[in-house]
Amino acid sequence: YVGRAEKRKGLAVLIRAFGVVNARVPDTRLIIVGPDSPQRARYERAVAARGLRGITFVQAPEGGISYDDLPRYHRSSHVFCSPALGHESQGYVLLEAMASGVPVVASNIDGYASVITHGVDGLLVRPNDAMALADAITELVRDPERRIRLVVEGRQRVEEYSWPRVAQQVISYYERLLHQQ
Repeated sequence: YVGRAEKRKGLAVLIRAFGVVNARVPDTRLIIVGPDSPQRARYERAVAARGLRGITFVQAPEGGISYDDLPRYHRSSHVFCSPALGHESQGYVLLEAMASGVPVVASNIDGYASVITHGVDGLLVRPNDAMALADAITELVRDPERRIRLVVEGRQRVEEYSWPRVAQQVISYYERLLHQQ
């Protein structure tokens, strides 16, 4: 998980889901990367108070994780998860993970569903459903071949958002406008 510890990002749902994942597959770890905040501190205290194991909080420097460091965090993961509850624009965080070669599990919300095709280049789950999230994560943790298939398809999907392709689409649009006059 990479992001702020805001309620709408679904971190509480992920922490609940991870408890199930870790009970099923005890050697799993959840790495939460994000900036320091009062909300984050509350999550850290709750995790410690409940004695949850396998959860590590990595404090991002002031201003967040640099784009140079972000791929390192992604590549060290077997699964990237974004359990946002809603109000997300296009899923850039998903594209970043997919570009780094990590399979993605995300909430089935408008901004994310525009990027991920469930079962093809990632997995989408019902928002705010810790058990559905736990099931999807567990499935990928246990099935390395499925992770590889999702990574391959995910990298192809990311190409649709590459700057050369987007630039060509913009140029083509302007050319059509010029020829319509």
